[in-house]
Amino acid sequence: MRLHKNLIRTMLLFSASVICFSFVLFFLYKQDNKYTDNCLQPISGILCPDRDSLDGDLFYLTNQWQFYPGALLTPDDFKQGLPETPMEFITIGKYNDFSLGDKNRSPYGEATYRLCIELPSESRVYSLYLPEIFSSYRLYINGTLLAGMGNPDTRERETGIQTVSFSSRGLTEIVIQTANASHFYSGMTYPPIFGPEENVWQYQYVRLFLHSAVIILVFLLCIFSAYFFLKLRDKRAGLFSLMSLLVTVYISYPVFYTFFSTERSVWYGIELFTTYAIYLLYVYLQNIFLNCQAKGYRVFSVFVLLFSGAAFVYGTFGGSSAMVHCVFSYSVTAVKLLVSLYLAANVVYAGACGEGFSSFVPILTGIVCISLWADRLFPLYEPKYGGFFPEYCSLIAVTSGAFFLWSQLADAYRLNRFYEEEKKRLSTQVAVQKVHYSELTEKIAESARQRHDMRHHLRTLYQFLENGESEQAMHYLSSCEISQAAARRETCCAHPIADALLQYYKGQCSEHHIAFHAALEMPAELQIEDTDISILFGNLLENAYEACMEYRGQHPSIKIRGKYREAGLLVRFENTFSNPLKEKNGTFQSTKHDGPGIGTESVKKVVQQYQGTVEFAKEGHIFQVSIILPL
Repeated sequence: MRLHKNLIRTMLLFSASVICFSFVLFFLYKQDNKYTDNCLQPISGILCPDRDSLDGDLFYLTNQWQFYPGALLTPDDFKQGLPETPMEFITIGKYNDFSLGDKNRSPYGEATYRLCIELPSESRVYSLYLPEIFSSYRLYINGTLLAGMGNPDTRERETGIQTVSFSSRGLTEIVIQTANASHFYSGMTYPPIFGPEENVWQYQYVRLFLHSAVIILVFLLCIFSAYFFLKLRDKRAGLFSLMSLLVTVYISYPVFYTFFSTERSVWYGIELFTTYAIYLLYVYLQNIFLNCQAKGYRVFSVFVLLFSGAAFVYGTFGGSSAMVHCVFSYSVTAVKLLVSLYLAANVVYAGACGEGFSSFVPILTGIVCISLWADRLFPLYEPKYGGFFPEYCSLIAVTSGAFFLWSQLADAYRLNRFYEEEKKRLSTQVAVQKVHYSELTEKIAESARQRHDMRHHLRTLYQFLENGESEQAMHYLSSCEISQAAARRETCCAHPIADALLQYYKGQCSEHHIAFHAALEMPAELQIEDTDISILFGNLLENAYEACMEYRGQHPSIKIRGKYREAGLLVRFENTFSNPLKEKNGTFQSTKHDGPGIGTESVKKVVQQYQGTVEFAKEGHIFQVSIILPL
């Protein structure tokens, strides 16, 4: 029955996550998409904006571009009319290569794009924002070569983002020559943006700011996770730090291509590698958080790892064969499908096994699965300001995973702090016991010396008395007065553990001129474990001593009083203090860190164990702790 409920809970969380995040992606598709924007679009290769729209709008040039496959045409070729080269009107982004969806057409080669804009008669400065064109290209505006990357004649590719400003009026012609022989994409894959210069640059600044902020956020998560890994040696933190680093590289391409251009395909190879390496870490971290390793986990992990390496090789060195391009394209779809199915099956399997895991895991699994297929569910998506759906997924996975992981690591860190405090307390107890042992050893040695010297004193007195020299004997006896102070050890109470701790801190207080007074009526044996007595007295004495050391007033002091009766044990600790005490919900907070003091919590736990009561109070600069233990 329990397993059944756990499976239903897992399925409901997973399904709800898929449905809810689908709505989120649909909202992004409608609101942050160049293709769904209401801006004016070209018709039959001509854009005719009015004066009002030019003042405040940006134009996402997606539709009705003239496309001339297999030819590098110049503006001179269009002066005498349209060339005889076959022409098609295409939508930028509908196809990601020169094949235009035709399996019989090669995705490699060259092509020319042309678009005309009917501008007002007054001259004005405009800008054209060109996203990454993974082919080499040349840009002509009104017959003038204004920009380019690589060499379309030799198909030597260079990739980057460019913004070109120009002054124009009336009919303005845009001609873009492109050529490609190696990249996964060819031609213009992402729509250019046209508008007044100030509007286009403002768009670019906002986009750069948003992407840079996200990159910095994810990189900080990477650093913090690495800190937890080095501090706690938790492999989950290490893996999460690695994942955050990969996501940082994965989402940094808009900033990278804005400031840099690449002649080689190494950066694209890194992009592809990080994409599938992130999928691999999804699988790995899911298995860790589920506490239930699915069948075939190692085989599947190796498969994704090998595909990540293959993607890097493909992206770096490219492929001159259209067959390689086609195989890789279908492989990408297959890997996304397999990863999503595996993640979904794994979380369902864990739910069926009845393993206990956080609700966070099936929720995040649903987000990852729907994101992997979002590009198939929502075609023709090109974000205006944000990122693509897998990038949103990576960001959500990193940020939500960070809070989930850090909550667990924070608990582990607090537990580690507790053990460190316990280690410190035990070290103090060891020091106390050493002092106590040293005092006992000295007492034994002194007693041995007294016994040894007593024989000589007695022989001398005997000789005086035998000779009738009673006055000399009395004088000798008075001059050889034996101090009993060394033979008598001053004690604070009869209980050995409590007395040892009191003696230790009494000595510490004496060295630092802290008044120490202890008056306890405690028997040598109590119905309390010695370890619990050590926790009670050790923590309270340590807190009192540290408070007096930080006391900025005059006459710091510690007072301990206690009585033992048949009803139980009553002990009161009092000490001076200066630092302001923090209270939260009636509980005094630690002055060393956030939250209650570890020593105070240990005292409460011991008192509760014996069904006793403990009360903390302050009066002026006096802090009081009262403990009643019924025995």
